[in-house]
Amino acid sequence: MLDQNNEKRNNLYMAKAGECLVAAHLLRHGFNPSAPLVDIGVDLIAYRVLYPKVDIDQVDQIQYNFQVKTTVRNEYKVPMPTNKFKEFWTNAINLMIVFWSEGLEPAVLVLPPRLINMLTSGGFRDPNAPLTTTTDSVSLRFMRKENLYYVRNLHNEITPMINRFDLVESIDIDTNSLPEYACWSDDEKTLVIIDQE
Repeated sequence: MLDQNNEKRNNLYMAKAGECLVAAHLLRHGFNPSAPLVDIGVDLIAYRVLYPKVDIDQVDQIQYNFQVKTTVRNEYKVPMPTNKFKEFWTNAINLMIVFWSEGLEPAVLVLPPRLINMLTSGGFRDPNAPLTTTTDSVSLRFMRKENLYYVRNLHNEITPMINRFDLVESIDIDTNSLPEYACWSDDEKTLVIIDQE
């Protein structure tokens, strides 16, 4: 019983460490993040202030939503109800997968809502889609193999999205549009190609 309690506590600490890491990156990129007091389906809400060039008294803020998942292994795998998963693009939530193994530098896989939607094949029934939404649950599976990162299997590399906090999307983004850095593939195994930086 004690070992189970220790594991549960360690998981809670690791989850919070992942959120703090993402928050630190966001601060470094000019965002002001905070954790909601009540769980509303997002772990962090961040604001970015836009200062106009003409009138400094008129300040606009843009809101960004984040859900953070942290793993100490080389794989993050969990089933999620399809209707809950679809909230990532319908509610413009950026999914952040933190890989934080002992002895290795942590890395954050940044998945903006438009890219998540595209990885489902944009709503079409494509068996090659890395994230399949045609059943009651979606299998979220992200892997690290050496310095490369994948979704679903080793055919769908998404390494270019590591630590790409410059690509996070705000709540007013049109999540049905395609991200500029990704395109459809002609390869019968790979659905989406992500441009290298």
